[in-house]
Amino acid sequence: MGADERLLSLAGELYGGLPADFTPERTAAEKAAKADGDKELAAAVKLLKKPSVGAWAVNLLVRRETEQIDQVLTLAESLRAAAEARRDSANVSTWSICSV
Repeated sequence: MGADERLLSLAGELYGGLPADFTPERTAAEKAAKADGDKELAAAVKLLKKPSVGAWAVNLLVRRETEQIDQVLTLAESLRAAAEARRDSANVSTWSICSV
């Protein structure tokens, strides 16, 4: 496993846990990386920020309700596209009227 993959794996474990456990587990992961001689990984782990309660809750929701989140994101993209199409249509109508 490469350095990036190890960091992603550790981050996944840290952010998948409880917020109260984040700091001690991050510190333990940093120390383990140092003990293994991987100073680069240790430094990267140390930079991981403890999530706010809101960010933790959203992360938990995404992890547990992936299918529903995918549906919400698909709906959001459809709504964005519809709003842009409506805006573009309104801009063309306005522009045509102003240029007459």
